[in-house]
Amino acid sequence: MSSEAPERSARAGEAERPLTRNKKIALAALAVVFLAINVDGIARRFRKRTHFAVASVPQLGYPRCGGEDAGAPSQGEALFSSSLVALPMAVDRDAWERFELRARGCHRVVTVHRESPREVVDGEVVYDESMRPVRAWRRVGKPSPRGILYDTRTYDFRTPFITVTRVEANGRRSYEELRPKEKPTIVLAPSNAGVLPWIQAARLSEGARVEAWVLDLRDPLERAWRSTLRREPDMNVDGLGRVRVYALDEESYFVDEQESVVGTLSGMRDPARLGRTLPAEFDGQSPAEPWR
Repeated sequence: MSSEAPERSARAGEAERPLTRNKKIALAALAVVFLAINVDGIARRFRKRTHFAVASVPQLGYPRCGGEDAGAPSQGEALFSSSLVALPMAVDRDAWERFELRARGCHRVVTVHRESPREVVDGEVVYDESMRPVRAWRRVGKPSPRGILYDTRTYDFRTPFITVTRVEANGRRSYEELRPKEKPTIVLAPSNAGVLPWIQAARLSEGARVEAWVLDLRDPLERAWRSTLRREPDMNVDGLGRVRVYALDEESYFVDEQESVVGTLSGMRDPARLGRTLPAEFDGQSPAEPWR
């Protein structure tokens, strides 16, 4: 009995011994990692919850000016157009795109067409005269043994929340409401030149930046978030000369004096400056008619 008591007392003393400095550092590091993982998980869940499935959404029809009939909208006046093609070492090889901005009565309309070996994308954004988004439309086609299968989505800003009407390749329809913290005032069309309306509206000086809530249609899953457009120092680029540089996320855009996107850091260039022409559109593609 007497020999066991000192042994138990010794073990108790060992258990009560304070943690060493190295052990404290290790535990603190584990706590930081655990917190970071959980914060990232919480953030991911929060971002996903900006999409809310609903049974239906109001179908408001294509935006019209006063007195305009319900047929196909007029072509309007071309205000700006550009195109980009991928360099051989580009991130998205063999891709090309066409961008256009037109004035249609009381609206300003952006249209884009983009092709790459893995998909073909059409997009349209309708703005009011103050360049506030009214409606957006995106169609993504994926090659398959049965031809190109399209996923089409329409985004309407004329409702309290942005509504999304999705039509899948099999004709199935589904509806969502996008409920971010603030309603986006900028739409990034699904192309590299889609950032152009924001660049032209901001006209930043070197070192300046501007923040806004944007609806980003460049990725497969659209997202509404607060983004920052930055004007970096001007630089010389081979084949482009002296350009202005705008940065958004991980991409940088090369812009000429007319605020036209003539290239990107990831390897897209204005084909006219390369002595090239755009390829023909993919055979069998039906014409895009977002006004329908």
